[in-house]
Amino acid sequence: MVLYGVRARNAGMVRVGLWQVVTGLGLFAAGFLFFEGLLGISGRRFPLPNWVMPLAVIVLGLLLLFRGFTARQEAHHGDSDEPSWPSGTERDAPGHEG
Repeated sequence: MVLYGVRARNAGMVRVGLWQVVTGLGLFAAGFLFFEGLLGISGRRFPLPNWVMPLAVIVLGLLLLFRGFTARQEAHHGDSDEPSWPSGTERDAPGHEG
């Protein structure tokens, strides 16, 4: 998206694309730290005490709860779980012969 945004001279696409790159690199780093450092799939773990992993999971859960309670209320204003139906009548539906 960054390359297309630069080519199309669209600053918004470049900005969003850069955030996608940062997010991807962050996920890669988190995966590396988790699988190599904490689980030790290569045979060696980081020298951390045994209480670090449960504490990290608890802190992550608390952060997610905090984020859920402090999310903007207007972010989903007007959204509904009900299916949206076309506003036309049945006669206006394609394929209806009348």
